Amino acid sequence: AFSGVKPLGSRYPPERLRFMESKGIVDQINHDYKQRLLFMNPATELIKQNQSLAAAMLQQSMAQGQTPFLTVTSDSMAPLLKTGDQIGLEPTAVSQLRPGDIITLAPKGDILTHRFWSLEMGQIRTRGDRLLLFDPLWPPDCLLGRVIVRRRNGRSLSFTSGRGQRLNRHLARLTQIENRLIPNKSLVRLFHRAVLVWARFIIAITD
Repeated sequence: AFSGVKPLGSRYPPERLRFMESKGIVDQINHDYKQRLLFMNPATELIKQNQSLAAAMLQQSMAQGQTPFLTVTSDSMAPLLKTGDQIGLEPTAVSQLRPGDIITLAPKGDILTHRFWSLEMGQIRTRGDRLLLFDPLWPPDCLLGRVIVRRRNGRSLSFTSGRGQRLNRHLARLTQIENRLIPNKSLVRLFHRAVLVWARFIIAITD
């Protein structure tokens, strides 16, 4: 699940954008938008054009004891995390990670949120719940933090206690079972579809 936000100028229809660009309006809108994000809270929203800066701002915010939030922009962790959800981070060390944790990484200027699986040769193994392939191994310095809360439709779901924690652990166990079936391609695809249907059902109840 990638995270970021679009500048305001990108939300206008193409014909309107062309007119606004001719008048120099778009650049001013995008500049003002970024300035508002920085003024509001330098780590609660991400400027997608500069993910390296965003990652540094997230780290600074956590170092100051804050819980930064970022916006999910893909469905690789759906249905638990969907496009438009906001996720809050806490700082963590690689040695503190447990299989099933949802973590945010910053590899090569991107920002990625997937489920932690294991450490292999000192590197981090992750996978999106909606995907059947593992990500490349990440070096430990890519780790930004652990996801501890999700916001959706004005409601928060904690992953550190209560129903949110139980839900996350349940989904993590299902993905572990799924992973053991991967050598049997037809069976794992069938099981994967069943997991997604079941996950959507229990998350709908939880929400």
